[in-house]
Amino acid sequence: ADVARTLLGKLHVMRADVAWMQKEMPSKEFGDGQVINADFFSANDSLEAESVDLMMTSPPYMNNYHYVRNTRPQLYWLNFISSPSEQKHLELNNFGKYWQNVRDVEAVPLLFSHPALEKILLQLQETRVEKGAYGGPGWANYVATYFNDCFRFVTALKRVLAPQGAAVVIIGNSIIQGIDIRTEQILGEIGDGQQLPLEGVYCIREKRVGASITQSSVRQGERSKATLSEFAVVFRRR
Repeated sequence: ADVARTLLGKLHVMRADVAWMQKEMPSKEFGDGQVINADFFSANDSLEAESVDLMMTSPPYMNNYHYVRNTRPQLYWLNFISSPSEQKHLELNNFGKYWQNVRDVEAVPLLFSHPALEKILLQLQETRVEKGAYGGPGWANYVATYFNDCFRFVTALKRVLAPQGAAVVIIGNSIIQGIDIRTEQILGEIGDGQQLPLEGVYCIREKRVGASITQSSVRQGERSKATLSEFAVVFRRR
């Protein structure tokens, strides 16, 4: 494969997007580009309060896809890691963590109030209990940990967004133990609960591939007719 041509093509698309944004926001000055090797949870160390006019991001989906392990060659190539110990640090601090890392701990409580999500967690905790951590209880821990990180993400986002600033978060729903979890809706409600107004949730792809989460006997639980979709969750600071 012509990797260089592929990368160059993507860079041209990004450049065109930046040029379009400059035309749409003529009153804004565009600064110099900077790459910060850190996660967004440490934004307090890198970004000033109310300094971001627009953020576009896509955090890991709640599908237990092992992003760190499956992008290991790229992480070494880009000098993000240089040893297995650094890889382990990324795994333990990854957005949403992994089922393998949280399935065996005590029941993980939510850091915020959300009655509908609490009901889902209780349903998971009572599903396939005979399987122990491999049944619903282990997956309940994963779901709770994921949304706790969503809460931390929204808290950091609210701090850095400028007045009238917008954030576009690309995320997908999840099917876990046969339960359709509307990740996009819950994320929006978490933002509203943190006084970060939700402008809208827009479906940008009606069906996406997610066989690892829907067809695995460990993950599937009860059969479900739900489908995986992708959404843009838009917040705007008032």
